[in-house]
Amino acid sequence: MALYCTAKTSNVVAIPLVNFHSLLSACYSINGSFYNSLATAITSLGNGPGNEFDLILYSDECLPANALGRANKKVWVVYCSIKQLGRAALSHTQNWLVLGIIRTSIVATLEGGMSQVVRAVMEQIFCSAVASPLVGVLLHGPSNQECRLFYKLGFIVQDGASQKVTFGLKGDSGSNFCLKCCNQIVFLHEGEEDAEKAVLRTISKTELVLATDDEALASWDRMAHRKNACSKKEFQVWEQCAGWTFSEEALLSSPSLRPWLKPCTQYMHDYMHGMVSNGTLNIGMYLLLEHLQSEGLPAWHAMSNYLDLWCLPSALHKVGALSSLFTTGKVDSHRNANKVKATASEMLCLYPILQHYVEKIESQGGACPATDAFLKLCHMMDLLVATPMGCVTGPMLDNAASKVLVAYKTAGYSDHCIKKFHWLLHYGDELEEHGLLLPCWTMERKHKDVTLVATRVQNLKNFEQGLLVEVLGHCLHQLAQKPFGIEAALELNAKAPKKVVAWLEANLGISTNIASCKTLVLKNGTVAAVNDVVLLASEKKGQLAAAKVLLNFAIGNEAWSIVEMLNLVDSKNGHALWQEAGHWLCVAASELLTAVTYSHCKAGVLTLIPFHLR
Repeated sequence: MALYCTAKTSNVVAIPLVNFHSLLSACYSINGSFYNSLATAITSLGNGPGNEFDLILYSDECLPANALGRANKKVWVVYCSIKQLGRAALSHTQNWLVLGIIRTSIVATLEGGMSQVVRAVMEQIFCSAVASPLVGVLLHGPSNQECRLFYKLGFIVQDGASQKVTFGLKGDSGSNFCLKCCNQIVFLHEGEEDAEKAVLRTISKTELVLATDDEALASWDRMAHRKNACSKKEFQVWEQCAGWTFSEEALLSSPSLRPWLKPCTQYMHDYMHGMVSNGTLNIGMYLLLEHLQSEGLPAWHAMSNYLDLWCLPSALHKVGALSSLFTTGKVDSHRNANKVKATASEMLCLYPILQHYVEKIESQGGACPATDAFLKLCHMMDLLVATPMGCVTGPMLDNAASKVLVAYKTAGYSDHCIKKFHWLLHYGDELEEHGLLLPCWTMERKHKDVTLVATRVQNLKNFEQGLLVEVLGHCLHQLAQKPFGIEAALELNAKAPKKVVAWLEANLGISTNIASCKTLVLKNGTVAAVNDVVLLASEKKGQLAAAKVLLNFAIGNEAWSIVEMLNLVDSKNGHALWQEAGHWLCVAASELLTAVTYSHCKAGVLTLIPFHLR
């Protein structure tokens, strides 16, 4: 379907968008992961007036083709999903439904830019003349089962730049840079012009004056009244003071969406971008290594050899060798940028290893404010990564965030605390409000579906329409081909090789209906592959067991693993030391908890333990 937006020249621009209700109906009718997850959620949680499900919206730019070439295919994409599908289902790209794809060059011509596009998307979802969330949307399952879905807008999760344009914020260029706070400002050092390097004044949650949804909307409405009541120059001053980039076509200007909009509540910070995508950990890691270097340790160049001692889980093989981040050229680049320049996935793998490295330094008498600040920041990341496990609360995040900011001030690093350090103070509130924190790793992976198709397209005349049709077809195909289950299972049910069948028959007496695969999908959605070191539930209360995976196989629908057991020698401070037990076991795949990062040392096998299993 086409929706019509207003251009800056007052002309009308038609943009192709997916009809949300038709797409929802199509996805529910396919016997796949979306239907299974949604039907299970409705059965277990109930759904009706007063108990609506929460719709999640996401928008971002992605660049098909050569990133160094012309950007004529650069597009904005809009995805949606439903919170009640569950955190595991939300980590699978097929459960994120594409609603729109619009070239950035077209968005730039629109009054209000992407904010008007998001407004158009939301108006056709919540203000349609043919379907309303107030009375529920009737869906038919794969066997024609009927279900009436009631929903509301839960939250919008994006990176900081996308949130800025969606909500009409001025960001660093405004006196008030945070939508959720009434009293937050950042400042630039003398001679500095880069807004990204603006730093915080306030570092304590107790100093925050939090804004309410009604206050934010009232502030926007006051801007609307001033728009034609003062000069353009005066209005720009008001925008700078209030922190808004006002437009009559923006999301918050929509009168029909007012019953659905709660801007402060529905604004969720993405901790992936906040922590590890040019975020606080990138800066914190740089400051740590610079400190160690100043103390006489060759920390930058020694890090390459140290990282080569560690083995990542096989599922992370695409991350590549972490040691390559610390070649001479890369080190110079890090130091010139005043942060470790690495991808979010690389940072996620890197920080636990450096966390262990610094803990060892502190255990040998090397503790100081710089190492303490870094370890507190790593602990904050540990908590954020563990939120899906249900062992982290909002107050725990608030407490950790306050300690991080105090520690960086004590260490003399206040000048490095950019506005992403302020995000730390809001993660706890958002976890308490929504019951989860949703990082954008899955949605960033979803971009590959768009770039896969768009890169090959040469005719740009009907670019958006053709691309949208192709991506939708791919999305529906994925839903049909990739059912999502709650039990551990082989990633692919391939017929087991003859050698595997012969070995299983000789050692376990099994000879028929055998499938095998190197990779196993665990109950929590993570994977374990052959040669990975995994943690298992131990018979001893409060303890863990560990093993090396030798073989994954399935008999019918039941998955199993042959593992070489490891004996626990010592466990403390987030790591454990094991020694080879010299025997193997056949264990149910459901007993495997997670694959871990490990290193072979003189004393045995050293593993890093995730926070939720410590």
